Amino acid sequence: MRLVREADLKIVTVDGDRGQVRIKDVVADENFVFGLRETGPNCLVPKKPHKHRLRQAMYVLEGSGTVTNGKEKMPFNKGDFILFDGDEEHYFDSNGMNLKMIEVRLP
Repeated sequence: MRLVREADLKIVTVDGDRGQVRIKDVVADENFVFGLRETGPNCLVPKKPHKHRLRQAMYVLEGSGTVTNGKEKMPFNKGDFILFDGDEEHYFDSNGMNLKMIEVRLP
């Protein structure tokens, strides 16, 4: 068993096309990622083009915005789940809100 406190997580900051995303991973290896993603208001993150080999699921803890895969654009709100296939491009726009999301990536 292991307890990990958010305050103890290492913060990695990645620039977006507009603003930055703060990454706080509990687990990050080639086949599994689990952690928090936070942005400030009016951020377009991460930089384009952006995709992962792994499937990705996001859960919105705080805020709202829009997400696009380059073909569709969808609004999202607190409490929503956002799912991406492996190698599906995606970008988040925080639309004036701070965002806090849980991210999980799996094969």
